[in-house]
Amino acid sequence: MSVSTSPPALPALLAVPEARTDAYVSSLTGIRAVASGIVVLFHYFLAAKAVRAADLPAVSWLLGNGQAGVSIFFALSGFLITLRYRDSFARGTVRFRNYWLRRLIRIYPVYAFTLTFGAIVPALLEGSKDYANPLTWIGLYGMGQALSFSIFALGIPVGWSLTIEEIFYLIAPRLGRWLDSGRGGIAIVVGTGAIIALVSAGIFALTVLLPVGPAGEALGPWLSGMPLDLFYNASFFARIPEFASGMVGAILLLRFRTRVVPRARALVLGGTAAAVLFMFAQNVAFGAGQIGLYAVLRFLSATGGAALMLGLASAPPNTVIARFLSLPLMDYLGKTSYALYLVHLSIPVQRIWSGLVSLPIHPLYSVPIIYVIAVGASILLYELVEHPAHTWLSKRLR
Repeated sequence: MSVSTSPPALPALLAVPEARTDAYVSSLTGIRAVASGIVVLFHYFLAAKAVRAADLPAVSWLLGNGQAGVSIFFALSGFLITLRYRDSFARGTVRFRNYWLRRLIRIYPVYAFTLTFGAIVPALLEGSKDYANPLTWIGLYGMGQALSFSIFALGIPVGWSLTIEEIFYLIAPRLGRWLDSGRGGIAIVVGTGAIIALVSAGIFALTVLLPVGPAGEALGPWLSGMPLDLFYNASFFARIPEFASGMVGAILLLRFRTRVVPRARALVLGGTAAAVLFMFAQNVAFGAGQIGLYAVLRFLSATGGAALMLGLASAPPNTVIARFLSLPLMDYLGKTSYALYLVHLSIPVQRIWSGLVSLPIHPLYSVPIIYVIAVGASILLYELVEHPAHTWLSKRLR
């Protein structure tokens, strides 16, 4: 998937887009802007409620769980990876070194930069002892936060999801071959995806039901040191279904395009409705402590997102949703969304947040202000670090 080398001029950011090209689907990038916004707003609405004890029941219901945005990111990763590498996956001809390095240069340079200058250096300057153990550095720079509770909350707070993402990249070629066997129709592809989801759920269930620890702890939480509710969020086998839903959507597009295109509008509207409905439902389940139900609803929300992606990629924008996501502004915010995801809880941004909540204003006013500040920081990070590093490294892989 190609990406333009320079952002559009500001007056063009609000222009109504023309129909998409086969090379690049701007509305899919727009989804990233929405998903990152959900995560950022969740974190700071949560902080606003905690800091000022604000009574925000409606906001709590709408944004009670930032995992909804992460689930959409995971589904989108599955969708885009499959679009790009489907032929190689199906034939088993993936050049693993090239594939892996391309994935790594996409996410690692800006991650390492943000980890160093947005987390570790500021913490050390403040006298933190959290990084005294060399193994902590190895775990953080090796993107292993989701593997051990001892480093889970260190460095970049959302870094655990990158552990999950990297594991997915490792197994995506095999998953792609299973999903896209070349035989059967739509039902076979969807059914294979459902089987993968069930198998991963079964493996995950074993890790939370099998008592092996000295005090009867379950296998997964015992090995990782995580409490059970956190393990439901950060275990790879609990998240495979979200990636698989995106992969299924991409395979349906590539194999059954003539049958999908006439249904693009229904997929966009129905997928959006399902994603939002199940997002709200999972928020309620999460707040009620029903973590098993919450995990199921999280997968269904991701599946709705995958249907939306399928509709957006199969035809030109023909709905308000598609046209909004295709706006140059949303496209640009989508391109900077990974930087936003990394930087919004960095120590410098959190120090600004601490200053905002000390002001005599309602915390609801502080949240959009910190969002704009975090977006500004992400644009600088994207333009000065992420995009130049990716462009430079990509040229050396050709």
